[in-house]
Amino acid sequence: LLVYPPTGTGAVNITVGDYRRLDAGEFFNDTLIEFGLKLAFNKLKASQPQLAEEIHIFNSFFYKKLSSKSSTDGYQSVRKWTTKFKLFEKKFLIVPINEKYASSFCNPSHPYHSFKFSLVPGHNLQSR
Repeated sequence: LLVYPPTGTGAVNITVGDYRRLDAGEFFNDTLIEFGLKLAFNKLKASQPQLAEEIHIFNSFFYKKLSSKSSTDGYQSVRKWTTKFKLFEKKFLIVPINEKYASSFCNPSHPYHSFKFSLVPGHNLQSR
């Protein structure tokens, strides 16, 4: 149904099944959450590129993989996920958590910082 972003790496494929999850009474799945985060982040890169450089957003499978095993095994299963960027140079790390009918976002690097973002056109991500 939709591929976003249409070019480059890390595209998210939205299927008809994903689209149906937007109906009232349905829950978002990992694909929709990842799509929303990519869309919001790409808008941020266009409007506030310096802030975007300070952020890394993991996909929702990162937390599932990290938390599905013991702490040592969990780390081993995700350690390669951080080899393509300098983890400790990022000001914000966003870890989406989607489980048990609830979605949340964790920022382990700054637990007292909050993010407010909207997928509504004209609204941007803001850091506090």
